[in-house]
Amino acid sequence: MKKSLLSIIAVMASTLLLMTAVSCKMDNSAIESTTTTGSISGRITLDNSLTGNSGFLVFVAGTSYMAMTDDAGNYTISGVPAGKGYQVVATKNGVIHNLSSNVKVTANDVTKLSSNNFTSKELDNTIKGNDGNSIIWLGSFTSSAEINNPSNLNAFFNTTDGCSYIYISNEWTYLAKSGTDGIVWKGELLTAPANPELNWAYYNTINCSSYIYNGESWNLLAKGNENRCLGAIVNGTTLTGWENPDGAIIIPSGVTCISERAFSNCKNLTCIIIPNSVTNIGKDAFNFCSNLTFINIPNSVTSINYQAFCYCERLTSITIPDSVTSIGESAFRGCSNLTAVTIGNNVTSISESAFLDCIRLTSVTIPDSVTNIEHAAFCNCSGLTGITIPDSVTSIGGGAFAGCSGLTSIAIPDSVTSIEEGAFSGCINLTTVTIPDSVTNIKNRAFSSCGNLTTVNYRGSAEQWAAISIGSDNNEYLTGATINYNYTGE
Repeated sequence: MKKSLLSIIAVMASTLLLMTAVSCKMDNSAIESTTTTGSISGRITLDNSLTGNSGFLVFVAGTSYMAMTDDAGNYTISGVPAGKGYQVVATKNGVIHNLSSNVKVTANDVTKLSSNNFTSKELDNTIKGNDGNSIIWLGSFTSSAEINNPSNLNAFFNTTDGCSYIYISNEWTYLAKSGTDGIVWKGELLTAPANPELNWAYYNTINCSSYIYNGESWNLLAKGNENRCLGAIVNGTTLTGWENPDGAIIIPSGVTCISERAFSNCKNLTCIIIPNSVTNIGKDAFNFCSNLTFINIPNSVTSINYQAFCYCERLTSITIPDSVTSIGESAFRGCSNLTAVTIGNNVTSISESAFLDCIRLTSVTIPDSVTNIEHAAFCNCSGLTGITIPDSVTSIGGGAFAGCSGLTSIAIPDSVTSIEEGAFSGCINLTTVTIPDSVTNIKNRAFSSCGNLTTVNYRGSAEQWAAISIGSDNNEYLTGATINYNYTGE
């Protein structure tokens, strides 16, 4: 007997299952482990493409061990305690996929998983319900007989009678009333679309459930994990806050802006998953989230504002995507456990104090798009042992690298004409500096307290060196060093 839409909803609600949610708390009950660690690596592709595979979050279920795929789809989850019984899961666009079960990690070794490929249809044509359990839309057919070996929750549009059907409990039943187009999927939205028409359906990113319009009202289509985004406080498409943020949070798709101080001082927040609908991270958005260990910045974000992540003391790495054009003042200031930073290829300026007091920062990649490194941008990054300043940089601000006691050498690019006051002051282990003949002005204290500076490789002549205006205040280590004129080395 063919069933009504409301009865289908009841059946679906009873058949959907829950999958392990993202958690940042280790559950040791099912995993044998020791204190030594290893890594898990693999590759995920979309439509078998060699590029465009970034944005998959890969994590060990029930833990805070996770990584994002790069453009090629590669990922490495580091620091996983040695043991067995791990489940590795990936998520993108709100859909969760199991990659591998019963994974074993060996100490000081890399466990390589088989490559996985997903199709755009799997990610985009799924009417989402609970994580990993949702309607799979198969498309249009003249009858159900054209579909071989249907699975539970498969659905299709019947072009013969103009109705949509779903496969539940080994039989095809009505999903939507008759209409010329069957289900009209409207996408992932924060609220119901305006002026709905018959058989419109959408996924509500706040309560993680799907709805369909029956011509008079919105009815539940597939019930999801309502608690996943339940605390979100949204005004339009701006996320203004979260009720009682704790542990891992998935920001609902459709949010375009995370507003000023949205998560400021949220001490219990450990993980944040930001959807690729977000373009702007407001000032102080996550500042003083002292237990935040992981955050992804999607390739939709164009600006990271003032103090957005300052004093997030447990963050260890940050990748700023190519979509970002500006890094705000003090954006990552005081992130004392940050060790690696990759800056996207469209950032033009690293603002004042952007990475001030990131004392464990050892690696930073500055792209050729950057023209300005502002005042104190990397001040007191004492763990920084080397940095390449690209030829695109024309200005190095005062105190930009002051207190970088791990630096032993630095090369100023040919594009720079002035080394500002205190730029490298307090670099106590700096022994060698390479200066181009484009520099005409070295200001006071540019190299103050650089007591080990013994060699200056100058790319110009002795006459050009003599013509440089060198501030007399605390630059004696620079002027007292051995000058290698007409230097041509690296």
